[in-house]
Amino acid sequence: MKYSECPKCGGKLIIEKNTFSGEAIREYTCIKCGWCDEESLGTAMWETLSDLEEELEDE
Repeated sequence: MKYSECPKCGGKLIIEKNTFSGEAIREYTCIKCGWCDEESLGTAMWETLSDLEEELEDE
């Protein structure tokens, strides 16, 4: 985890993980001041499994 509290004001963060693009991205948003940042976590698990399934079907 990159942040546990807002580095700008010390407020509480909402932490969301998105994988819809095929990349796992964690988004941090401060409830108090609106500061936000994101962290790339690499390829999403579903994307890796989907690619593997396609490779196995091609064999």
